Amino acid sequence: MNKLLKVFACSAAAVLFMAVGYAENQDTFVFPNNTGKKVNDLHVEWTRAVDVKSVTTFKKTSGSGSNKSDFSKGDVKDGESVEVTVSWDGTDPEVKSWYWTIDTKKVRDEKVGDVASADLDSNSGMTVFSVATAAGTIHSLLPETLVQGQKIRGTILTAPQGDTQAELLESSKKLQGYVVELQGTRRGAGAFQWIVPGLAAATLIVKDPMGKPIASAQIPVADVPPPAPQTGPINVPPIAEGGKPVHFDGQFSVDTPTQVTMGGKDAPVLVESPQGVTVICPNLPPGPTQTEVDEGNLHVSGQTNILSLDVETSKPQMLSGEVAEVTVTVKGCKNMPESVFPLEVTLRNNTPENVRFQGSSPEQIVFEILPMNLSSDGTAVFRTSLTALVPGGYELQCDVAAGKCGAKDHKMIIAKLSKDQKDGKYIVEWREDCYEGTCNKPPNHGGDHKYSYKKCKTHAAVPHTESFEKKEDRDSRYDELEKEKKKRDAEIGG
Repeated sequence: MNKLLKVFACSAAAVLFMAVGYAENQDTFVFPNNTGKKVNDLHVEWTRAVDVKSVTTFKKTSGSGSNKSDFSKGDVKDGESVEVTVSWDGTDPEVKSWYWTIDTKKVRDEKVGDVASADLDSNSGMTVFSVATAAGTIHSLLPETLVQGQKIRGTILTAPQGDTQAELLESSKKLQGYVVELQGTRRGAGAFQWIVPGLAAATLIVKDPMGKPIASAQIPVADVPPPAPQTGPINVPPIAEGGKPVHFDGQFSVDTPTQVTMGGKDAPVLVESPQGVTVICPNLPPGPTQTEVDEGNLHVSGQTNILSLDVETSKPQMLSGEVAEVTVTVKGCKNMPESVFPLEVTLRNNTPENVRFQGSSPEQIVFEILPMNLSSDGTAVFRTSLTALVPGGYELQCDVAAGKCGAKDHKMIIAKLSKDQKDGKYIVEWREDCYEGTCNKPPNHGGDHKYSYKKCKTHAAVPHTESFEKKEDRDSRYDELEKEKKKRDAEIGG
């Protein structure tokens, strides 16, 4: 669960943000060709600098590392889409402007709202593909891991857009005309069942009421299922947040009725696979609640603590050099089992160009919730401060995690490896970036650890330069580093 605090406006209101399908500092944007013509170049201007990780269709990319990206040497037919995956540090990028060209000639300026942000990474046990339209947003929800031959359950959700009830109703009617095609099978709004095909990837296409494709994605498919959980047939999650998705690991079947209640209230199933289900947690007050799961003839019960998370700042707007106090409040930890502790609270600075935390890490602070930190009603409060580097606002993100093994590992990968010749010397340059792994097996499992890695915000990138008198010595060193790079990438699943 997490909380995003944006203070770019004059008020300090916190906005709750559940990042389903979010991969930290990486996202995929989908650009549809609705020009009626075949195009061969794409030009995008971002609100901030991004690194281009991959792009479909086009063979040539320029501008990676800046706020302008140009893609060429490829043909995109009318109705087809191009997926661009980018990464970044700090605030999330948005598309400022974009357009297609045919032989370097601009076709027209495209609408920013036509770009779909396609998060295809796991959170709460789901893969989510969201497409924005003029009438609202269409969310395609699938299990996090698709395995060839397995039957799964997914859901198509629509979020109409409008300021009045009449506008919302009108937008809702328009959204009902959109369809989602999953490997050629048409799906409308609501729940559906699907047998995963024997392919390395499945194609998902969103079409407008006229049947015209507006966005598409390739969703990876595994050939074997992941290992089953070691603690039991179904694991009750130790924490959840009211009104937000929560995942249950275990052994499930779409052919068997699944019923989940939390605090005596029904928790509707969003996605289901043989590996687990994701449900919507009912809106419950903070604190311990009883969770019940019925899977066919199997009944499992356990305690889930409903947490609430709040981030407040004393100064939403600051001048250079000013200091603001930040307070993080976590409620709902009363009577939490000892095995859940410590809860890890991570406060991230998404705008390091605007503000910095005081202390050793300007971009991230980690707190641990232990029983001794709690008040009698199960509340934990943490305080820190940050300093403004430039006038204006900033963005903070807070995450609370539990139920992990607790073991951590850090690995340095080799990034931006290059070779050059400067001032009569043969140069090899690279950067070492740190990736933090957290064991994703149940607590106290023992044995081997299975890590999920993400870019570490605690350790800064370390630049390296080596020079050689002879070209062959430089090339030999470059080859060594290239092999080492591949080895380290493989260790973190890169």
